[in-house]
Amino acid sequence: QVNAPTLYSEGVREDRSGRVPIDDRGEAEIKAEALKLAQTLFPGMCHPRSLGPGTDRPSRRVEGKGGGGRGARPDYGDDKYHESIFEISSRSLLSRITNGVRERRCVKCWMRGCVCICDRFESARLKNGHSITVFMHPGEYLRGSNTGHLIPLLLGEQAQTLMYGVDEDHKKLAGLLSDDHTVILYPSAEAQPITSFINEQRCRLKGGQGIQNRTDTATKGIHLILVDGTWKTSKKLIRALKSDMMFSSQLQFVSIPEAEKAVFDKLRKQTRDDGCSTIEAAAMALDSIGDKGGAIALRQGLHVLSDALDIQRGDPPRHHTFNEEEILITRRRVVRPHQKYVGTVKTAAVLARRLKGLR
Repeated sequence: QVNAPTLYSEGVREDRSGRVPIDDRGEAEIKAEALKLAQTLFPGMCHPRSLGPGTDRPSRRVEGKGGGGRGARPDYGDDKYHESIFEISSRSLLSRITNGVRERRCVKCWMRGCVCICDRFESARLKNGHSITVFMHPGEYLRGSNTGHLIPLLLGEQAQTLMYGVDEDHKKLAGLLSDDHTVILYPSAEAQPITSFINEQRCRLKGGQGIQNRTDTATKGIHLILVDGTWKTSKKLIRALKSDMMFSSQLQFVSIPEAEKAVFDKLRKQTRDDGCSTIEAAAMALDSIGDKGGAIALRQGLHVLSDALDIQRGDPPRHHTFNEEEILITRRRVVRPHQKYVGTVKTAAVLARRLKGLR
């Protein structure tokens, strides 16, 4: 029998058997913790001062105007378009963070704390100065089945995540798109194959034509923007980029060869035959530009995530990145939510059946 290390934090107690931890926090505690975390992760986002039961929406009042509101938001003046975007995104992010706190998710790997996989990733480096930015829809934040957030964990300083609807991130994206070697990976009508884009840049270099804002293309490579979301939300992000004067004149789209069989087809419903996860699309793009090492590292990271999700659901891992002892330890650390605050009676019953063999 394996003695599992405890990963219990404040608000968690053990059941009568002394083996299964149960979450005893109330909604008020969860929302207060979520608000504190949101203020740390997104300092520029508007937040309510308090989160009472049944509400997680920022106040619509402007600080210094109207008074009496539960919170304050920045005054964007006449820029009503971005004001609307930033407010809607703030609500969505705060809702996702609240769910993440409720489920005790790690803020790095986004897995539940009992299945944290941060120490299982091996860092890799891209060749030829290539780099990646993940442009994420707020609805993807802290979703365990999201794969785009793994890319910065695997590639370190060569990758970053920018959030749609966050003012600072919009400014950073505008700066990136002003570079001629920044491209957006998306199968739009105007997209050209990524290999053709690389060949064009090489021809321009050989012909002696200067690249705007780039003097050493051979060492800096291309910067790849990945749109992270479902097909529906990705289309919304692309439409928003095209309609925003901040970005519309600077967009260059590239595509990759037909997608391989997606590893994630069993974890998310595929609405297109050629659909794949964000990290798989990044791996195929790296394969196309000749960076096989980076592509292998991304696929290995996806396999770790896929196995962790299988273990979390009580299923056998498909890619065997966990041994039997690690699987047993992980399942013994799963925190069961208190049915009074989280989930339904049916959810609690399903979790109880999965943990029955471990009591």
